[in-house]
Amino acid sequence: MCEGTWVFARSSSQRKDMFLAAQDILGEKALLQLLIDMKVRWSSTYIMLCRAESRMESVNRFVSDMSKKEKNLDKKKKIDAMELSEEEWTRVGLFCNLLGYADDAQQAFSADKLPTLYNALPAIEKMYSSWEKALNKEKYAAFVPALQEGMSKLNEYYEKTAASDAHIMAMLLHPEQKLGYFKKNWEASLVEKVKELALNKLEERYKHIHASGTSSNVASSASQNSRRVKKRSGVSRRVMDTDSEDEDEVDPLSDPSKPWLAEFNRYLMVVESIPKDMNIVEWWGLNAHRYPVWASLARDYLAVMASSVSSERAFSSAGITISKRRNRLKGDIVEALQCLKCMYHEDLIFRDVVTTADVRVELEDMEYSDYGKTTDEAVDDATTFTWDSLVDDDDDDVDVIVIN
Repeated sequence: MCEGTWVFARSSSQRKDMFLAAQDILGEKALLQLLIDMKVRWSSTYIMLCRAESRMESVNRFVSDMSKKEKNLDKKKKIDAMELSEEEWTRVGLFCNLLGYADDAQQAFSADKLPTLYNALPAIEKMYSSWEKALNKEKYAAFVPALQEGMSKLNEYYEKTAASDAHIMAMLLHPEQKLGYFKKNWEASLVEKVKELALNKLEERYKHIHASGTSSNVASSASQNSRRVKKRSGVSRRVMDTDSEDEDEVDPLSDPSKPWLAEFNRYLMVVESIPKDMNIVEWWGLNAHRYPVWASLARDYLAVMASSVSSERAFSSAGITISKRRNRLKGDIVEALQCLKCMYHEDLIFRDVVTTADVRVELEDMEYSDYGKTTDEAVDDATTFTWDSLVDDDDDDVDVIVIN
């Protein structure tokens, strides 16, 4: 019945104007239209009900005004039946509360550009726990059948995650969480199984890297990342320095016959922190030289998407490109068009050009102390400067490329 009321309010421009007028009379600061849910969009029902609840008085006034305006008695009765009672509005609010848990879970593992798989299990467990608590509350008695059905479906999804190690490994690869969630919410025996799983994965990857002859590539990549860390300034560099000091204090239980144990224990024992302006992918890019085998696993597991939102949007975008009038486009043309659309929306095509004047202004505003040197040290550098020293400094940054 709620959805019928919203559809009725949006069925013509005249009714839309009347609903806006009802809000204006009631003193609403923002004049909004009612929303209609879509079966193919997640959380659309939750959004629809929340919008209606926020304009509850306006909805009632709109239905009342439409009823007064209608002269046909039969139509008038149908319009009067659309007005929700106080009890029905209370039920709408309770339903919004329950759907809010699902929306929180959906938002936790829905993203286009960043890994969110590490949020999947905690989000499902939290939603299941919240609905389970609601079952025992009298005010949610009317929703018990729906809650039981929803919890059954959640349990079905949760059991399917046992078929893959990706969820657990993604949680372990979060530098700030690691084993924290498991220790807090899982039994000790299950935590040991998680550690055993991670150790087996690390051992397998370590042997694969060294057996396939790619250890030189890993070392080269780690060396490049190390130089990037040294060149990077600000919060992230200070965080990396602090972590390095912590590592010196850690005495991991390593075994010469099992060289992967040292890195395994070091990563799990060191307390890491991620700056607010840095995501997990960037963190692993900067710390790959510290945990090369873990970083190799991160490249595999963090790339796994927790939901199909991004791929569904890609298909929807492709559907717009391949229309009925453009149904004979070849694959390479479609690929090029999709790439161009993505680059345009992400502002990767048109970038601001940095002019010489901009660089001059930046250099004028920069103090020499910004480079970490005092004025006296700057004078000494200028006095002892030679072109040979500049060439020597550049040689340190040159990467040696080995061609097999």
